Order: sequence, then C-alpha cells, then structure tokens
Amino acid sequence: MNTSKEKPDGSASDAAEPAGGNDSYEMSSAEDIDTGTGPAKARPSQDEQPPALYPEDQQKVDEFLKRGVNSVERKPFRPLLLMIVLVVVVSTLSLVSKLIARLEGVY
Repeated sequence: MNTSKEKPDGSASDAAEPAGGNDSYEMSSAEDIDTGTGPAKARPSQDEQPPALYPEDQQKVDEFLKRGVNSVERKPFRPLLLMIVLVVVVSTLSLVSKLIARLEGVY
C-alpha cells in the first residue's frame, strides 16, 4: 500500500494529509500571524490624512466651535461638600431604617 501523496508540482510526499482533507493547507509562520500583541502600526499623521469635510464645511464647524454657544460657566467642583452631603444622606437613611425596624418590632 502506497501512502505517499503527489503534490501539484509532481513531487511525492510521505507526510499525512491534515485532518480536514484540504490539499492547500499551509502552516503560517509566526511572522504571518497577527496576535494583536506586537508593536502598533504607525498611523498617518494629521497632515497626511485627507480632510473629512470640504473646506467650506470645515470653516463653518470651526466658526461654530469658536462661538462658545454650548459653553456654560460653572462653579468649581467641591469634593469635600460632596462627601459631607453623602455622609448626611447615608446617615439619615440608616437612622430612618433603624427607626422603622424598632417601630415594627424587628429588634
């Protein structure tokens, strides 16, 4: 019994066929496989990318952004006040919960 297979180029091979029976099966080298862990490919810079908008449209967008219509003056964030409010709210809810439990005779 002859187990050798003839390749398309006419040479014989004693290697077993892959389980799927695919004659065009080739192993990929480690360089051909992209696992996503390698170095990132360089992206084109802002100058190299074509503009997403026509110049007239880009000018309108830039003018709108400069107007500041959507900007709102706000007070500065005060984390200490936030912590105080949270402590007061949680403490109040805890006390109300204990009061209800006592009134209902849970403990």
